[in-house]
Amino acid sequence: MTMRWRSPKDESVEAFIALGLPRSSAEWMVGLMRGQVTDTMCDLLPGVEHSPAPQSLLLMSATLTPVLPGLTQALQPGVDDGRATSAALSCVLMPPMALELGSRGKRPAGGGRPVPSEPLAQTTEDWRQHVDGGFSAENNRGVPSFLGDLLRRTLGDRADLQWAGWALLAAMHAMDQHDDVLPIPGRTAQTPGARVAGIAFQLGRLLTVAAAVDLLRGPGGGGLPSAR
Repeated sequence: MTMRWRSPKDESVEAFIALGLPRSSAEWMVGLMRGQVTDTMCDLLPGVEHSPAPQSLLLMSATLTPVLPGLTQALQPGVDDGRATSAALSCVLMPPMALELGSRGKRPAGGGRPVPSEPLAQTTEDWRQHVDGGFSAENNRGVPSFLGDLLRRTLGDRADLQWAGWALLAAMHAMDQHDDVLPIPGRTAQTPGARVAGIAFQLGRLLTVAAAVDLLRGPGGGGLPSAR
């Protein structure tokens, strides 16, 4: 008997309040992530709401969130503890999306392989090149595999790594499509601290993409689209 998704209690509003957002702003942010951003994710990766991906997305975001700030500091000297937290922002925003996907699923999770839309496949090829170029030096070449292995251990042997990897990429791309209304660090403020936060955010974003790329490249991941 296939288990249906049971949506955990959505504590996203309280989590955003704990990060310093007023309740009205936190409620607006959760509504945006569960509404427009999740709609975009479903367009980018058809069937994701009926797949095992929602649970995997929750696990992956929870795993990467505490790791990304420290890894960012290791790769980018001069990023202080306060600004380094910006590296995890993309993952902090994912739980409302995962919960919404789970609540939308109307048939048992499982079934066919993920078929990414053309925009997602093309963006993933661009990201693959950025990952390969950004982590080509001797001192950081192993970063993507470190993150990919971390996610594989978190997800476990029975996880569908194809859906997990593509869901993580689709979530990142969906947020990119709405970055004009999301709180992107360093976008508007011109202080030195804001610029450092922006650097941390962009590096954290690349690290998250690198984790997904390695997940798909590794055992059970199904590979990536061929370069065009």
